[in-house]
Amino acid sequence: MELAKGDTDYAAGLVAFNSVFQYSSTAVYAWFFLAVLPPLVGLKSVVVDIRMSQIAQSVFIYLGIPFLAGC
Repeated sequence: MELAKGDTDYAAGLVAFNSVFQYSSTAVYAWFFLAVLPPLVGLKSVVVDIRMSQIAQSVFIYLGIPFLAGC
């Protein structure tokens, strides 16, 4: 039974697009908000010893693997 009577193929496409977009942009956003933005707005920056590749690996574990498993 379809509760909302929506288009399931369209919804699946949106979920796939969302997963790909999150995977491709989360590492860049995290780097920007942790390393670049605080000094620009006058906040004290704290040295966070994390590389963009580490963030991308973490995102892949939590988003990429379930996405690939669902394909």
